[in-house]
Amino acid sequence: MHLFLNIKIGVFMYKGLWGFIFFFSLASQALPQKFLDSMMTIPAEKPERWASPALKSAEWRACHQKSSRLFSEAQDTRSLSAFLESSQVISHLEEMDKRGLLRGEVSVSPWSGDYWPYANGLIAARYKDEGFNSQSSWRNKLEYVKTHPLSQVIADEAQSGIDFLSPAEKYDLLTGSAQASLSMSMWAQGENYEDENGEVDSWMGICHGWAAAAIMESRPAKEVQLKSLDEKWTLSLLPSEIKGLISYSWAYNPYSSVSLGSRCNNRDPIRDSNGRLTDPRCQDMNPSTWHQVVVNMVGRQKRSFVMDATYDYEVWNQPVKAYSYTYYNLNTQESSARYQDAILKLSDVKNDKFSSYRSANAQYLIGVEMKLAYVSERPANESPQDFEKNDSVVWVNYRYDLELDSNYKLIGGEWYTEEHPDFVWTPMKNAKPKSTYDTALGAGEWSSEQSVLLKDWAKWARASSDRGEILHRIVEEIVNRSL
Repeated sequence: MHLFLNIKIGVFMYKGLWGFIFFFSLASQALPQKFLDSMMTIPAEKPERWASPALKSAEWRACHQKSSRLFSEAQDTRSLSAFLESSQVISHLEEMDKRGLLRGEVSVSPWSGDYWPYANGLIAARYKDEGFNSQSSWRNKLEYVKTHPLSQVIADEAQSGIDFLSPAEKYDLLTGSAQASLSMSMWAQGENYEDENGEVDSWMGICHGWAAAAIMESRPAKEVQLKSLDEKWTLSLLPSEIKGLISYSWAYNPYSSVSLGSRCNNRDPIRDSNGRLTDPRCQDMNPSTWHQVVVNMVGRQKRSFVMDATYDYEVWNQPVKAYSYTYYNLNTQESSARYQDAILKLSDVKNDKFSSYRSANAQYLIGVEMKLAYVSERPANESPQDFEKNDSVVWVNYRYDLELDSNYKLIGGEWYTEEHPDFVWTPMKNAKPKSTYDTALGAGEWSSEQSVLLKDWAKWARASSDRGEILHRIVEEIVNRSL
């Protein structure tokens, strides 16, 4: 079996803007089934209940399109070392068992957040506006906001109207953007997609930004009070809105990340008589790679990573929280916590339907059943505080076998569950998303005692917004104030 590696510098930016001269408003619809499914929080101490990605509503098939990443082959531990950012890779079951790594959990749990769909205007969505909930399409939402512009909200001179603005609109007020550049860029992206496809699919969003932010940024825990640049308005940013801003930064600003696995763009991949996917691009991450990533990353390093939870063209970016696994004998199906009780010589395995695919160096086989917890999305809400207990945690069950060489080193394997990870990725340890103008801010500090943004920061923030970008340093400071 092959292991795959990609180290990439991801750059996401949008430069086209509309010519509107007012802000827009937007609200979310009633909760889609996907959120209802993902809210099945399953405590770690009760792993007998499961949720499957297949249960999620088809209308939210994925929260971001697959990128055009290219993966290069690697057949040694160098690829894993690059992913783990460590030369110490545990690749033997005996050592994993001795270190007590049959279960593990990250030291800091990722947080749940909205994926801010394009169909709602991304973080330009006025999710509190109940008058907008009945609008069924992106075009209808646009028509609604065009008849309820921010200019009207400001003209009413009511603080309550300001409180109902979107995160992007509040950011535009914070930075003094007269043209509401950041908010307009959200709608421009939707318009371009509608022009190309006829409509804006509800599954498209920034879950790739949310997943990265949930791993790399502290949880926004409380409401933050700021002032508009002209000091006329109080800008109350709730935890959900702060999450939206920081997620957008991780979605659209460049940073370094590393990936393992392959991807499948086939909507209906073909299988052979054994149920194995025939397209090499759809065979996804090998179980050996998966097992070593989980054990080394979560079990040993106590760090999370992002997995694409499905094997086909759909993308479900989910940050991993915890795992546990047991072994089983492939002949008897008997389970054990000791690998010695379940391992078989390859020649002793009966009815191995994957025998023709085994590595030439494989000498032993062992079955694994892994229970894995990942953090799922939750819709934006109006709560002034956020806690880990409110996160949505989903448990899934994966069955696979592992191939071992004569030295009992993991070298390959095969999947037995159809739903399994496509590929995994993570921002590198010290990664920070940086917009074009983040470096222009200099060494100045926006003191926590200052509710109005520094004039110099505001200038560069507006220049950044004109490019559809957000200054990471600003939203990072807002996150710090919410701790």
